[in-house]
Amino acid sequence: MPNGKPGDHDTWTDFFIHEITGKCPEDMAAMLRTIRSVAPGLLQHLGLEPDLQKWMNGNDLDTGRARLRQIIADYNIPFSG
Repeated sequence: MPNGKPGDHDTWTDFFIHEITGKCPEDMAAMLRTIRSVAPGLLQHLGLEPDLQKWMNGNDLDTGRARLRQIIADYNIPFSG
């Protein structure tokens, strides 16, 4: 049962509420925060939770960057990073 501590919630809550980014590089974290701020729910709609977990563990980062850049382009999300 969640007790309000970081690490005891789903990946989205840990990343966006508790700001636990793990090994996810800051450039990717900035893209994720921007996408979420402009289009809440889009990341979940696209089924990215397993990918977010990989990125928080420092895995598959090049592919992740490319995917996030594509999402930003496809959905016309303003991002200057």
